[in-house]
Amino acid sequence: MMRRAAHIGAIALFTFLVTIGATFNGILNPEFRLATLIALALCFSLWLLVRAAAGWNWHPTPLDAAILLWAAAFAISLVANLEDWRRIAMGLWYAGAYGIGWYALNDGLANRGLRRSMLVDGLIFGGLIVMLFAFIQSLPWLRETLPQIIARSAPFSLPRPGSSLGNPNTLATVLIVLLPLSIGRAVAAPHALARLTMSLYAVAAALLLIATFSRGGWVGAAAAVAALTIGLARGRSSLRSIFAGLSGARRAILIIAVGALLLAGLAGLAFIIGTLDEGGRSLDLRTYIFDSALALFAERPLTGHGLFTFGAGLARLNSTPPLQPHSHAHNLPLHVAAELGLVGLAALALLLWLGWRALQRSIAAAEGSARAERIAAGAALVGILAHHLLDMTAMNPAVAVTVLLAAVVALAPEPGLRPQTGAAALARTVVIYQVAIALLLTGMWSAFVYQGYFAALREGIASGAFAATARDLDFVFDNDPGLAVYQHQRGFLFGLAAHNGVPGSLDEAIASFERYTTIAPDYALGWANLAALRAQAGDDVGALAAGAQAARLAPRDPTLQFNLGRYAEAAGEPQIAIAAYRAALELMPDARLDPAWSLSPLRLAAADDPPPLTPYGQMLLALEAGDAAAARALQAAERPAAAPSVDHVFTALIALAEDDRAAAETALAAAAKAVRAPPLGRADEAWVRAGEGVIALSTGDTAGARRARGLALEALSIPLTAEDTRYLHNIHYVQWLRQVIPRQFLPQVGWPLADGALLRLLASLDQNGP
Repeated sequence: MMRRAAHIGAIALFTFLVTIGATFNGILNPEFRLATLIALALCFSLWLLVRAAAGWNWHPTPLDAAILLWAAAFAISLVANLEDWRRIAMGLWYAGAYGIGWYALNDGLANRGLRRSMLVDGLIFGGLIVMLFAFIQSLPWLRETLPQIIARSAPFSLPRPGSSLGNPNTLATVLIVLLPLSIGRAVAAPHALARLTMSLYAVAAALLLIATFSRGGWVGAAAAVAALTIGLARGRSSLRSIFAGLSGARRAILIIAVGALLLAGLAGLAFIIGTLDEGGRSLDLRTYIFDSALALFAERPLTGHGLFTFGAGLARLNSTPPLQPHSHAHNLPLHVAAELGLVGLAALALLLWLGWRALQRSIAAAEGSARAERIAAGAALVGILAHHLLDMTAMNPAVAVTVLLAAVVALAPEPGLRPQTGAAALARTVVIYQVAIALLLTGMWSAFVYQGYFAALREGIASGAFAATARDLDFVFDNDPGLAVYQHQRGFLFGLAAHNGVPGSLDEAIASFERYTTIAPDYALGWANLAALRAQAGDDVGALAAGAQAARLAPRDPTLQFNLGRYAEAAGEPQIAIAAYRAALELMPDARLDPAWSLSPLRLAAADDPPPLTPYGQMLLALEAGDAAAARALQAAERPAAAPSVDHVFTALIALAEDDRAAAETALAAAAKAVRAPPLGRADEAWVRAGEGVIALSTGDTAGARRARGLALEALSIPLTAEDTRYLHNIHYVQWLRQVIPRQFLPQVGWPLADGALLRLLASLDQNGP
């Protein structure tokens, strides 16, 4: 009865964790976060009760030495990086939770309270729910996109479902575990129906793995299947004798099957190589992260920068924005090197060595279906390691839990080993119980603080009472003053209130962002907001100092370079201003087409020897000069790389200049259809509105042109709490595990800088002037 309850409990707990509780969505949702902690607390309490009632003994695990070295690496890195203690503490909490999970599961197996098959059942059933979500997410692709691909009216694409995990690469990692486990179950199943069921499960996992378009996941899955094949073949008759014992027909089938697999593998490899330069997913999106990890390791080779700190280091070494923030190095050894240095690398090496030895012993001690089960779990670990040379999806706790269960199934020793006694058993009891209790208490404390923070933030955004909401959050800062996110949100709320003219808000906003930039100095967004607030307060020198730091951290963002020019101009630093304006022009050459550019003599000086305009800027000037042929030639030759909507708008403008109004309206309609979702789509929509205004103006409808101009400017404006950038919020979501206001730059910052060509076109629509 107790084993049946444990069996059901294992399935239920893993299913909850992998679908809700341990996913990033579950962690960011305060209600789910609290529910997960309560569930873990109940499991921990039940474990203690069972241990006491059944008189369980501690047994050594095969990774004890490696875990001790990991603990030393964590401690050394923490002591060496105490300035980042709050961020490191978050990483330590999760590392401690995984460690407790390892010992609790090994304890259950060693004392025969659990069986490996229970854990595998949990993985299989929980994985089934994840796969069902993924198939549901793929249905629109099957209904709409696939027919268009077959008809060649749309380019080839894959659905890339993320399931409950929220990311295709993360889903691929879970599928890497499920694929060999289901194949192993199919091979060892005693009945035809079970073999068929698990075979279909494996096929479904493989299809979804392909659908994710996770190239690293494909590599990991290939490694897992190869390891599974080798593992199942070892210990039996030699492959030659097996082949010799087959009939002629079966030999032919086997040869054809192996040949097909090899061809499929070569085709997959060719496809992966062919997509390495694919826009948005090219290889250079990884290499600069790898380079940054090596640079961080070189800065502190012995201790690293601390657990869970890679994201801040990446932002410091690279321009964020426009680059996307990441929380990991997309490579396990490089990530460990950057965060934990040589001590961490030594712990990783020892973990892999001890794990390999434990896997060999575990497989050798089993027979029949148990042997296949352990081989499959070991193959899954091989696939995970291969995938983690190209990604680091185990940063998602749901993936980490999946890997943990596979590791226990593969590596845990057989029951019946000599138990620990005396001082060793007492020490293990004290350490494990104290760590577990500390994790639960600190987790509950953090969850309650976060729950209050989230509720106040949500109500404040809905009501628009930004200053009052910021003051309502004082209890959050009193309880957790070291968490940078809370300081950022307090400053942001007061900054929004200051934008609305609420008295007293400006000083509070400045104070909060000064604290934020002290705790988290590596993010340009904090300095950019601080600079804008200081400028609003009339502190030109302070604005220049903060603006210079923002521009230094994000040298590839034209808005921050332009703002630095404005702050320097106001502070009486003309040389700095000219240099900053020139940097902005290098990044956005069309900025000088904005009529407002000529309002500053320093901007005009910076544009003395400007970089060439973009093709769109050149096309606009050609149209202004009445040379539609030149504009069309530029469009045909350059085919500017921008949103399709903008290209359609220029097609409409050229057609209108050629007096082909029907073609212009057709192109503008196509532009409207191609508008992307915000935040990217705001500029798209503004271009479409500008096109409408030009068509209205061509008929003498000046009122309609001005109306279109107003709608375009409205499209460019960002609501106070709407998302202003696609990825920057991930700094707080995945690097601090907290929900925040979607907008990251205060309105005072003026981010992003609008396209100068667009602004020039809009100015022409108002016959009364810009």
